[in-house]
Amino acid sequence: LQSSRENGFPPGWYNEGCRVLGESLAQLGRYDEAIGALREAIDRDPTLRRELRPLLAEAQINALAPRKQQSLDTIDAFLRDPNLQPERRWAGELIRIRILIGLNRWSEARELIDLQLTRPPTSNPDLQKREAEHRDHAQLLRCTLQIRQTFGRYSSRADSEPIDASRIVGELKNTLALLARLQRDASPQIAAQANLWSARVLVAQGMYEEALARLTATRQQRPFAAEAILGGLEEIELLSTMGRGVEMLQTTRYMIRELGDARGFDAKLITLDEFERRLGKAIDLLRQQGEY
Repeated sequence: LQSSRENGFPPGWYNEGCRVLGESLAQLGRYDEAIGALREAIDRDPTLRRELRPLLAEAQINALAPRKQQSLDTIDAFLRDPNLQPERRWAGELIRIRILIGLNRWSEARELIDLQLTRPPTSNPDLQKREAEHRDHAQLLRCTLQIRQTFGRYSSRADSEPIDASRIVGELKNTLALLARLQRDASPQIAAQANLWSARVLVAQGMYEEALARLTATRQQRPFAAEAILGGLEEIELLSTMGRGVEMLQTTRYMIRELGDARGFDAKLITLDEFERRLGKAIDLLRQQGEY
């Protein structure tokens, strides 16, 4: 596809070629490359705006050098469409919340989350299940926001030295209860992400064994998708921090076997480049500890 774009798509297929190329690059986590193809597809064929703007906004926020304001402008343009179907609008609003959290615009993000949760429920029975999942996703983003704010007050990173556990527990008591509810009742994807956030809170409290149990459970989830990949990576990083080289090696072998090759990598939560960088960093940490 890239070669065809450079050399010229067949007559009449340029717009479609850019669209497919942009979607494929985004699916692979190659967001910087995806941005150009998606933007060109939209510019050349305005009828693709409704379909591609959400993906372009996510590519812009997930790029190696995040284009945060551009991503916000893109999703705002998408949401100004008065003819959006409810499911498209819900998805766009979730993207906007994630962007606002990435910009540390906590108040605006919280207001938009509250809007999702207080909006009157749909009367369309065909949409009720999707709406319930949308509300669960909004609840997960509320938890994400609160955890990031709390970590930001006490520590620059969730995986740094353990911080005051009593303050963490106090500030996140309601958040942890909500995460537990999502792990129990939400869809498998949302439940797995809630499990990841619960593990991060446990790591911040220095409760490594409890965190490992949650990360292992996430890694073993089927199908082996983005949540399992990120859970396995964070498990490897934690084992490295704890100096447990044999277990880390076993987990790494498991991950490589499940991934197969790069073509099977689900990049929705972490890109392949970032995965490889963090894995290498964890291995280097073990070497520094004398675990060869």
